[in-house]
Amino acid sequence: AKGRAITRVGGEDRYETAGLVADKVTEFAGEKGLAMIATGANYPDALAISPVAARLRAPILLVRKAGLPDITEAALTRNNITKTLIIGGEDVISETIAEALPEVEKRLAGKDRYETAHAIAREYHSETELVFLATGLDFPDALAAGPMAAKAEAPLLLAPATELRATTKAYLE
Repeated sequence: AKGRAITRVGGEDRYETAGLVADKVTEFAGEKGLAMIATGANYPDALAISPVAARLRAPILLVRKAGLPDITEAALTRNNITKTLIIGGEDVISETIAEALPEVEKRLAGKDRYETAHAIAREYHSETELVFLATGLDFPDALAAGPMAAKAEAPLLLAPATELRATTKAYLE
């Protein structure tokens, strides 16, 4: 980009990159000390919480199924994270990992990625006139919609390819 400074933020893997992005986010954090915690093994939960994280100016840090990566733990400490919000059920973020995190305010989860996105919408967007809907089967559409949903203060719901889930239909109604 001509005449513009570009900063590249990247680590050895997604966990380190998330920690380095957290360093940048906490420079202008809204609710100080808050971080969203999502699995690094798959994308839907992190994407579904991304508009909320952007609006609250809270970083999203990633964990492994097997445990809390040292690099994520270091990012929590480095960024003075004192409160966490877990995104996803115990099948993706175990209670053992939850116990290793700073104060867990709540866990937003459903039986699958669609219901987890719905739980986020219910928690943060109980009344809204605008909803963003993207496929839950691949990440590019939801990734592209996330910033716009954040700007509009609207939820980002995920859907299968052919039919809306009952919880999504009920939320829309």
